[in-house]
Amino acid sequence: MRTAKFSYFQSLRFAWETWKHNVLFLAGIIFLLMVVASLPSLVSIAGGFLFEDPSSNAAYVVFQIFVFILIIVSYILQLIMGIGFIKILLNFCDQKKSTVSDLFRVKGMFWRYVGGVLLYGLLILAGMILFIVPGIYWAVRYLFVPYLLVDKKISIGDAFRVSSKLTKNTKWNFILFGVFIGLLNLSYFVGFLFIFFGGFTLTAGNLALGIILLVIGFLLILAAIFITMPIMGLAYVHAYRTIAYTTGAGFDADRQKGVTVSSGEHATKIVMVVVFVLAILFSIALAGWSIMRLRTMSYYPTQYQDFPSEVAPVPLKDYIREDGSFDAEAYQAALEEAYGSDSGFDLTEGQFDESFSEETLVELQ
Repeated sequence: MRTAKFSYFQSLRFAWETWKHNVLFLAGIIFLLMVVASLPSLVSIAGGFLFEDPSSNAAYVVFQIFVFILIIVSYILQLIMGIGFIKILLNFCDQKKSTVSDLFRVKGMFWRYVGGVLLYGLLILAGMILFIVPGIYWAVRYLFVPYLLVDKKISIGDAFRVSSKLTKNTKWNFILFGVFIGLLNLSYFVGFLFIFFGGFTLTAGNLALGIILLVIGFLLILAAIFITMPIMGLAYVHAYRTIAYTTGAGFDADRQKGVTVSSGEHATKIVMVVVFVLAILFSIALAGWSIMRLRTMSYYPTQYQDFPSEVAPVPLKDYIREDGSFDAEAYQAALEEAYGSDSGFDLTEGQFDESFSEETLVELQ
């Protein structure tokens, strides 16, 4: 068997060019996948608005059963569409045209695919329990099991056997490739970080900065979902087809078009590395600036920003009885009169003792 060969940048370049020329089609496929995955949650949220008192509403019980059935149907559809998505990616690699209907053409593959993916996931889980390293090893060794089950329609056992041959002597390459691809998807996690800071900033009363952070966060997440994730899938499929051809590992593998690297590969490598590094530095700098900016802001909601520590203008000393004890209920009533019943202050729940030390009384008086 020949030694496995593939180029990180060759696969990424193929993925970029393919995505660029099929951006609307791929975006539509991913959007459809997102709708199917999120439909049960959306229906459940809508039910929360429809039923005012769910605990005493028999119709709500029927609605919950409907949501449960919808979750099962959604999960089955996601599995079917996952198979179809791999077929579409393989078609791109072979320069064949695909349609949306290819997402649902899984005849004769569904149960074999489900069994293979389930076994693959259980192996990784067991490996992670066994001090992580075996999990990483098995994840890389059997990386191509889902592709083989869809592409060659072989048995589950054969898929694991062939995947092991395909990744033989190239596991470290795929670990590094996976790390690199994961870094490309860093915008997904950075996006959530910006959304968190944006929401916190809005709560702290800085409207402009909060909106800017939220917008940046949503854009980064959208970029990850509609750009880097499909590019990642295309890159892995291209690597699979390239290695299958170069190794000849146990089955006939046609040489896919687009494998040959053009003379501009080195320039492409430089551009991709520069863009990647600049994107990471920009994200880190913007996140650091946001953190430093938040440290200079008040952490109280807008309506409390002017409150001193003793919660003036309702002074504590006015509610100390003659015997030195503190009238918490009267003070609470004064707070509610001054700031409203939803002020968030509830001194009758034990936040303050009903008596103060002599030192405290001297300071208050």
